[in-house]
Amino acid sequence: MPQNIPLAIPPHQRQPLKAWKIILSIVSAGVVYLAIEYFITPEEYHKGERAYKAGNCPEAIAYLARFLNEWKLPNINVNRAQNQGTECRDFLAIAKLQPGDAVGAYMDLLSNNPSSPLREQIRQRLTNLLPQTNPSFLARPKACEKIDSLVKDKIIPQPETYAPLFYQACGQMYAAKSDYTLALKMYGGFLKNYPQHQLASQVKVEWAKSKIGWAKTAKYKQMGAPVLIGLNKDGSTTITVQNDSPQKIRLIATGTETRIEELPPCQKCSYYLTEPEKCPKPEDEPLREYRLPPGQYDILVEFRSDRGYRNLFLGGGFLETRGKYNIGCYFTIRQPQTDTQPEPEVEGADEWLTQ
Repeated sequence: MPQNIPLAIPPHQRQPLKAWKIILSIVSAGVVYLAIEYFITPEEYHKGERAYKAGNCPEAIAYLARFLNEWKLPNINVNRAQNQGTECRDFLAIAKLQPGDAVGAYMDLLSNNPSSPLREQIRQRLTNLLPQTNPSFLARPKACEKIDSLVKDKIIPQPETYAPLFYQACGQMYAAKSDYTLALKMYGGFLKNYPQHQLASQVKVEWAKSKIGWAKTAKYKQMGAPVLIGLNKDGSTTITVQNDSPQKIRLIATGTETRIEELPPCQKCSYYLTEPEKCPKPEDEPLREYRLPPGQYDILVEFRSDRGYRNLFLGGGFLETRGKYNIGCYFTIRQPQTDTQPEPEVEGADEWLTQ
């Protein structure tokens, strides 16, 4: 009797398909797909892309538009053509704007497309426009967010001339929005990179005002109003402050005049475990007296503890002519103040604030 011949291989007898064959099939399919994509893509796209990379936007727009209008099948280059065409149209449209608006628009275009083949053309146009433009037009949110890379990569033309103005304009923009953390970062970047710039003294004043603004939104201790302790015979108005801490402290006063001063550490002082009942004798500690024109002031005293916590003491008031005022003594308690906020400054900027 003839034996039955199986029409299919039972599942337990089948040979598993090897993993390398699956991977090879996927890779081969991908290569074939990309090759087809390239060779079946109309020449209009390739011509448009070459024109875009060469910075010839009118020609690029024409070819890319023709490709997008004629090509109806799915294609990996459709999105590229759309993006390249949009960038070129934006680039050409900016040339019709007023100089100030054009500078801002070019900054946005550079920020959104930092590796654009149009970059050199944009830099050249900025070089021509910047001398006739108010520096405030440099301050664009997207550009300010990338300011360090824009300056480092020399995307800003003539960086020694315009980068300081860029930092200052960004600081002013953030300060106007009460975003003092970013304002301090911008002003700090200016002072760190361009400490000898002719605008450095002005930027220090703007930094101090932003620091006071920041302190008012941070966790700080109230020092109260300056205490009138006497009158100056020479008619001057003065404030005195005493450092009873092993660390240096910084005094910032803004008002009729802006002052940034540092008091040296007290060599004989130590850390306290609890707050002392009264200030030590002034002759034993660094005591400083500063002259200020009379008027309304905000005053900030700050120092960093040995564990890295920033202690802030904020106060102020009206300083009368001939008045001799005391704003207290300041010391370090060993236990860190865990409710204080991190210092929003740029490393390396501090040393230039009191010069």
